[in-house]
Order: sequence, then structure tokens, then C-alpha cells
Amino acid sequence: MHRSILVGAALLLGAAATGCTGSVDATPRPTTVRVSSSASAVPLVNALSQQADLSVQSVRVSGSPSVIEALRRNEIDVGLATADVAYLAFVGELSSVPAFHELRGIAVLGLNTLHLIARRDTSVKSIGQLKGLTIGLGATSGTALVANLLLEASGVNRSEVIRDPVPYTETAARLADRTLAAAFMTVVPPAEPVIDAMENGARLVEIEGPAVERLRLQHPFLVNTTIPRGTYPGQSTPVRTIGVDLLLVCRADLNSNIVSRVMDVYFKALGPSALAIDFDRAPATSIPLHPAAGRYYRQRELSR
Repeated sequence: MHRSILVGAALLLGAAATGCTGSVDATPRPTTVRVSSSASAVPLVNALSQQADLSVQSVRVSGSPSVIEALRRNEIDVGLATADVAYLAFVGELSSVPAFHELRGIAVLGLNTLHLIARRDTSVKSIGQLKGLTIGLGATSGTALVANLLLEASGVNRSEVIRDPVPYTETAARLADRTLAAAFMTVVPPAEPVIDAMENGARLVEIEGPAVERLRLQHPFLVNTTIPRGTYPGQSTPVRTIGVDLLLVCRADLNSNIVSRVMDVYFKALGPSALAIDFDRAPATSIPLHPAAGRYYRQRELSR
């Protein structure tokens, strides 16, 4: 009797020990984070990819409206979008995307600057002088959205210009072969497509004046900014223009642990030099913050 009890106890202890060993040896699976793929998202993807507890999937999505739609369809977890597109999608005024009231902000990453580039052999010195010309608007509707607002505010009707959705990478060649007279690009300077265009005889045109200021009153996500002298080849003076904040965005139902981890990794890995991040402006998204992002900023403020 005693022998059988001892044998049974030994078997139970052995089984328990085996179970404990299995649980200790088991490595937790990395958390998958799906991120929209773009040139601006590369620093984020690289920073997250270096973390053993995260498995990053880079999903090819082109343009802010497409990023918003991919979030709405739950095809990605986080993405980069301009503040104007994010705001219009949130309030239901973006024609290409249904109202997305569950869209949330994580951070302002920097300022996407609007560049207006014209051939040197044109007399274009303002947006109003684009009448009758063929202009590039980029292959994504984010740039076209701001450009069309500016054209309308400057008194240029849709029938008075030819709008060409030429990709940024083709803009320099199209200006050089005279199939474009000018082009808009929304990029963080200095940007390679703009450098290529300037090296091939293009010039920057200032975006300023009463029409621009009236437009900014209607659309507060448009920000006055200046491209410093010498940013681009042959640029001997500062160029006044406008920009749109670049946001890190997600869905309201994204797991708070993922949001917190993404923020912690991104900000610690890249610091204030990445994409001109201003930590004081980072919470100032044009749409409501995700609750986890709000807590992150409050804790950071308290820890100062």
C-alpha cells in the first residue's frame, strides 16, 4: 500500500516537473505588427524589426487615402498618413474613403512640405500663373488634394490647367522633356525627386500670399513653413511654402500594448532627429489620439 502511494506520488511529481520544464523552455511568439510600406515608413519598420518580441510585416500601400482604407479594412495595424487626409477621412469628407470615425492618431512625425517646381524657361512665379499649363500632381491623391485646394483658392479653374498624376520619380524627366511645365510634390526636404528636378534645370516657386492665408483659415492642418536656402542645388534664397503634418495612425480598437510598444521603440530608437520629430508637437494630431498614445504622452510629461 505504502509502496503504491510512493510510486504514484513519484509519477505525479515527474509529470509536474516535465510540465514545468516545457513551460519554462517555451519562447513566447512575437507580436505581429502590420505597417504600411513607404519611403517615410522605412525608419519605423527598421526600428520595429530590431525587436525580438515583434514580428513586422511591411504591407505595400501607396498614398495616404490608401493607408486610411487599409486601416479601415483591418489590412494593416499602423500607417503613415498626412494630417489633411486623416482629418477628412475621420469626419467623412474624403470622397475616396467612407467615413472612418474609428481612426486614431499616435504621433505627429514631422512636416511634409509642399514643393512647387517649375521649368526655368517658364514665367511661373505663383500658383495663379499656372493657367493653361500641364502640371504634375503626383501619383497619390494626398498631393492632389492640397494642390487642387490651392489652385481653386488662387482662382485657377479645373478647366484652365491640365492635371497629370505623374509619379515623383518621373517628374524630373517630364520637366526636362517639356511634357510638364510645373509640378507639385509633398515631401520631407531635402527629397531626391526634387533634387533630380533642380539638377535638371527646374526651380522652386514660392507658395504664399492672401489666397494661401485664406485657405489656411479654412483648413488649419495647412502650416506655413520655409525651405531653407541651400536645401537644394541652385537654391540661393529661402522659399516660403506650406506643409502638412505627417501622422502615425491606427484604428481605435488596436491593442493598447501594441500602440505603447510601437511608440516606445520608435521614439527611443530614433530620437528627435528622425523625420524632424518635435516631442512637444507629437501629440498634436488632427484626429483624436488612441487612448494608449494619450497615456504615453501624459506619463512622459509627468516624468520630466
